[in-house]
Amino acid sequence: VQEAAIHVFTSILQCFGHHDDNSATEAAATATATATDSVEHHDHRLLAILHDGMQSYIRHLNNGLTRITFMRAITTLCTERRDNQQQQQQQQQQQQQQQQQQQVEMYDDKKNKNDGDDDDDDTMMM
Repeated sequence: VQEAAIHVFTSILQCFGHHDDNSATEAAATATATATDSVEHHDHRLLAILHDGMQSYIRHLNNGLTRITFMRAITTLCTERRDNQQQQQQQQQQQQQQQQQQQVEMYDDKKNKNDGDDDDDDTMMM
């Protein structure tokens, strides 16, 4: 999914960089095809937005509104991707904390002195 999104993103930037209509249309068509493939596989709902953006960009290559719509779609894509990454990191941290808690509970007994498991069984060493 990320590869497809990056490919679309790159093609979009190429479109904005081209001045002759043929190159821009070609880049737009490539991005549109990639977005369509991704949407058919239900990979990412935002690729549908990019697909629509590409179609309108082909129709209005010099229209400023299309650029604004496009940049919004790109921003949304990047924001959602960042949010997804943050969410995955938080889930991983929670899993690690749960594993650590389980390990502590496993050794939470009064028999093992000074085992550092905070069960108040520490004895003073002289």
